[in-house]
Amino acid sequence: MKHANSICRAVNCNRLIAEPGYCSDHKHIEAERFKHLHKTDKTGFYSSSAWTKTSRAFRRMNPLCAEHKRRGTVVKGDLVHHTVEVGTLKARGDNPLSWRWLETLCVDCHNKELRKRQGQQGREPWGREPLAPGRVDLPAAQRSHEAVYIRGLR
Repeated sequence: MKHANSICRAVNCNRLIAEPGYCSDHKHIEAERFKHLHKTDKTGFYSSSAWTKTSRAFRRMNPLCAEHKRRGTVVKGDLVHHTVEVGTLKARGDNPLSWRWLETLCVDCHNKELRKRQGQQGREPWGREPLAPGRVDLPAAQRSHEAVYIRGLR
């Protein structure tokens, strides 16, 4: 069934067209409107529904921190981490959503892994300031006498 002629959807354009949408002069507007749906950068990947579904399912099946498990301790995992960077996987033609490249980590282990990857020891990847040289960051119960004994500080 044929549509009646439509007016171009562009503001102040009254050109009649055969199909609903934009005229040939304004087709680029339609492309711009949907450009955000085709993100190719890393952040776009991590905000995609495919990644969200994959990471939730992976965490459900692997709820413990893999790094702590290797050390023999039990700690709840907070995030799903790629053992190989997403860009590298895509360049090799591997599927970054494959469970083969994933592991669950707690926030501390994930931050350590990011520091190791970035080669920026001493800087927290999430913007937290590094400790001053020689400062001990112990739990509150241990800060009093153990910090003085271990580091000779206070």
